[in-house]
Amino acid sequence: LVFGTFIASFFAFWKKDKTIVWLSFIAFILVGFEGWLGSKVVSSELHPVMITLHMVLSIVIVFILLYAVARSYNSVVVIEDVKDSSSLSFVLILTIVLTLGQVLLGTQVREMIDKVSAAMGDTVRSQWVENVGGKFQIHGLFSILVFALNVFLFYRIRKNIAEKGIIYRFTLWLLILILVEMVSGISLAYLDFPALMQPIHLTVATVALGIQFVIYLFLNKESVFRSMASPQ
Repeated sequence: LVFGTFIASFFAFWKKDKTIVWLSFIAFILVGFEGWLGSKVVSSELHPVMITLHMVLSIVIVFILLYAVARSYNSVVVIEDVKDSSSLSFVLILTIVLTLGQVLLGTQVREMIDKVSAAMGDTVRSQWVENVGGKFQIHGLFSILVFALNVFLFYRIRKNIAEKGIIYRFTLWLLILILVEMVSGISLAYLDFPALMQPIHLTVATVALGIQFVIYLFLNKESVFRSMASPQ
């Protein structure tokens, strides 16, 4: 699919905006590298550093593809103007950094859970939490800060827009996803780690990060997309 995106971008945007083509190509190369890195994660027997690197690279790939898509739709989608976008961008960058830190901490918690489950067995899931250690509690407390920042971001954007457009809708969906993320995290902690919730928890976190990044692009549309060439 990523290779198909690169091919499609070449025919659609090579004359209009070569940046989109190069972004798609870089994403394609990085997916191959991500596959190789995944083999190293397995061969290292799930070493925490390798797991973290693998997760970071996957998020980078998502961001690159999202930027390519947002750039390709820049002349099609109407993006509302937001007052005080510079200070909002600072809040958003802080939110993205803290959310990313929370996701990476979550990967470390997951690695610890795997070790505990292997040592204790699947029949005593109710005792996993108390044997994980302090990172689990830190991960839970940190989620409150991430939630508060996203609520503050939603409040500021709602206050600084004249009309509700795509940025407002993305921020609203972001807040909903953060709530879903917290509910799934609570269910993992207090419902003995239901297996279905683990991939949901990670997927929602990654989608939330992606939406934060897209909001940042839209808030800074003049500087982010200014190098686009005029259609030939």
